[in-house]
Formats: sequence, structure tokens, C-alpha cells
Amino acid sequence: MVGGFVEKLRHFAEAAERPAWWDGASVIEVELDAELQRLRTFEVRSSRVLGDAGEFELEWRGRGRSITDVRRDVYGLCGRVSEEAVFIDCAVGEHEVQFDVVIGWHTHGAHGHALRLWVVGERIQRVIDGCGGAKAHLR
Repeated sequence: MVGGFVEKLRHFAEAAERPAWWDGASVIEVELDAELQRLRTFEVRSSRVLGDAGEFELEWRGRGRSITDVRRDVYGLCGRVSEEAVFIDCAVGEHEVQFDVVIGWHTHGAHGHALRLWVVGERIQRVIDGCGGAKAHLR
């Protein structure tokens, strides 16, 4: 059963390896910015397009006090701008939680977008400190 899921993931990764697949960040950045305004779960501190990737520095305004709560809100945000498939990687740093996001289509009209979301601020620092810091997530 799991093999079918792995095959879909492999197909998505193979599509993303094609240079023509990357559709740039400007369109997805505009969509994400509009959703951030609607949701108010995050405050945008800064945003920019860096090559084919959109980068956002966000301050978390959501509910809860755990890394799970932060992930839930980021995954929900990404779901509002998603396409056929989404890959999200989360890394807890000393002062931020970084999410690398790939959103795209790997079947019809194959194209994709890359986002890097840095979630920062006093609340995030308390979440990181409360869960044992970045090193606790490396075990």
C-alpha cells in the first residue's frame, strides 16, 4: 500500500527536477499574501522573491503554545494556495521555525512554486524554548 504513495512522491520529485517545471514565485507570493491578509494568523514582517522562490518572514499570531500548533497553522495556510501536490519540510532553529514548501502540479500542465517561510517572534521563541529548543528536534 505504501508503495503507491512513494511512487506519487517520486513522480512529484521527478517533475520538480525539470528546470521548466518551476513557474517562479511572483504568482504564488501574491496568492499567499492575500491569504495571510484574510487569515490574520500571521503578520508579515517581510517578503521577497529570490530567484524562483518566494520568501516570507512571518510572526505567528495563532492559538496554542506548541510546535504542533505552529505547524497546523502553516499547513493550513499552504493548503489555501495549494495545487495538486504539496511538500512541506519543517526545521526548528534556535530563533525561528523554517518551512520549505513546494507546491505544484505533476500531471496536467506540470509546473510548481517554491516558498520559504521563516516563522519568528517572541511567541515562536517561547515555543522553541518550551519544546527543548532546536536540538530536541534532531533526535
